[in-house]
Amino acid sequence: MNEQPMSTEIPDGAVMVGVDGSEHALAAVRWAAEEAASRRGVLAIAHAAPNPRPAAGPPVGIGHARSIISQANAEASGQAGAIRVSPVVLAGDPVPALTSASASAALLVLGMTGSGGLDDILLGSTTLQVSGQARCPVVGVRRWPPTRRPDPLVVLGLSTLPADAPAVEVAFELANRRGWELAVVHTHHPGPGGNDRHHGGRQALADHLAGWSRRYPAVTVGWRFPSGPPEKALLELGGRAEVIVTGSRRRGPAARALLGSTSRAVLRHSPAPVIVAGPDSVTAPPDGPWYVTEAPRDPHALGQLW
Repeated sequence: MNEQPMSTEIPDGAVMVGVDGSEHALAAVRWAAEEAASRRGVLAIAHAAPNPRPAAGPPVGIGHARSIISQANAEASGQAGAIRVSPVVLAGDPVPALTSASASAALLVLGMTGSGGLDDILLGSTTLQVSGQARCPVVGVRRWPPTRRPDPLVVLGLSTLPADAPAVEVAFELANRRGWELAVVHTHHPGPGGNDRHHGGRQALADHLAGWSRRYPAVTVGWRFPSGPPEKALLELGGRAEVIVTGSRRRGPAARALLGSTSRAVLRHSPAPVIVAGPDSVTAPPDGPWYVTEAPRDPHALGQLW
């Protein structure tokens, strides 16, 4: 692995991982290195320092930043093949610095701690806050690598389209590139007497996803339509998933600072890495598949119902 000189900018299209010297950050580095190798792209290892280069006098904290990045680089070297690493020191506090830098990255990977309790609120707040504001998809990693399964699975939490179109694109592209199965989860609430009032909605979702299935014909798609809270259904599959992908509908400046309840709950509790793809995080073609109009299809036509 070829280590590059220290930089202050993220290379365009890089897989960026934020590091702070902690063990959960190193788990994020391992995931990010594997992802960068899969993309044949650049791994940007970034540390945010509040005042790395003051206007006068010697740099503050540069030695500490170099030590953290060097440790992360060594961790990445043991996880992936020949990928290019770009060490980056970002000026500023972690949340604004990482959020600003995310505009250049293809993906931002951050560590998550604990299991949803007070430690997540205190130590995992950077990941939660950045996920609500970033300009690229954000991955929260609790531990890596997992126990490998013979049938690796990407789980996609789907609510509505086109709002969730960025998450759909991320999930299909990842499943296609890695050769993994895609499980689409769409929750519903049965009507009186157990009648499903959302049957037409299921067909509409299947119809819209047909465009992605045509674009990624190698991806095997399975469906699940459980009732109840979406986070419950997604977390139930987290134990067998390689990754969970969810959208985040953020409208207006104030809303962009917060994640939706589903994304936040899944990030805090999932044992598997979670990718949050907000409405601004993926650039999709103007004639994207969610605009395709055709006769409604049975969801079974896209894959198994399980």
